[in-house]
Amino acid sequence: TEKRILIICENLRPKKKAYIMTIGELSRWLERSLKQEGIEESEIEARYIVGTVLDLRGPELFLAYKDEIDPSCISIFSTMVKDRIKGKPIQYIVGESGFFDWTFYVGEGVFIPRPETEVLVETASALSPPSPLIFDIGTGSGVIGISLAKLIPSAVLYLSDITDMKFAKINSKRLGVEERVRLLYGSLFDPYDGIEPADIIVSNPPYIPTEEIPLLEMEIRDYEPLKSLDGGDDGLSFIKSLLSSAPLYLKPGGLLIFEFGQGQSKRVRDIASSYFSSVRLKRDYNNSERVAVCRLE
Repeated sequence: TEKRILIICENLRPKKKAYIMTIGELSRWLERSLKQEGIEESEIEARYIVGTVLDLRGPELFLAYKDEIDPSCISIFSTMVKDRIKGKPIQYIVGESGFFDWTFYVGEGVFIPRPETEVLVETASALSPPSPLIFDIGTGSGVIGISLAKLIPSAVLYLSDITDMKFAKINSKRLGVEERVRLLYGSLFDPYDGIEPADIIVSNPPYIPTEEIPLLEMEIRDYEPLKSLDGGDDGLSFIKSLLSSAPLYLKPGGLLIFEFGQGQSKRVRDIASSYFSSVRLKRDYNNSERVAVCRLE
């Protein structure tokens, strides 16, 4: 799994001189195929798929448009198009997702990073003390914890989840922070017994009410892991447990910083105020209250 997750075509030019297909023609074929099936932003997605698989980024892709592609690659792209038409998220298809300026490997079984979560990371980084100890609860692909490790070179982080953390392991190694990142298996705070209290605890918990799961877009509902989405009857089951337990694992003055859903801000503030001396809510890029910052006395 530590090898390149995507299949890279090593030879862009076929060995035979016979005309096959150029990269530009391939890109336009993908675009037409996606557009015919109602995929929005088909041009962007087609270029993204071709560029990612062939490892041609930005201007490199356009400069290679006249290069002929090896026939062995065609079936790969055909399969990707079929998966995308079925509704499979493009991030799972190409095996990666961008977050800040970094690329993280993702796949089925881990939540796809969203831009809104960058606000959580920015907030934790800005409020961090020198050389912090940070816990990332429900880390998935490791995107939150690993990003903090990149932003705070003196930080030591523990990342935990209830599923196989192969993507977090790969991403921490690829981004050069594996020496400061420890991976723990277990639910909520179970794996943290015996570890010294943290300066900061971060989490992007499941917060969608159970009855709303069937109403989600097919890409989310049918492909992303239910454990990362379903927050129980009111969407706050995990958050309530997080808030009630976090004070036991934080240093005095420590911070719990987590994400929550639209329409949950009042309930989150009320519950958090029962356990923390200070509770502030921050807005995301869409001006919606999205991140809670809870400080322990």
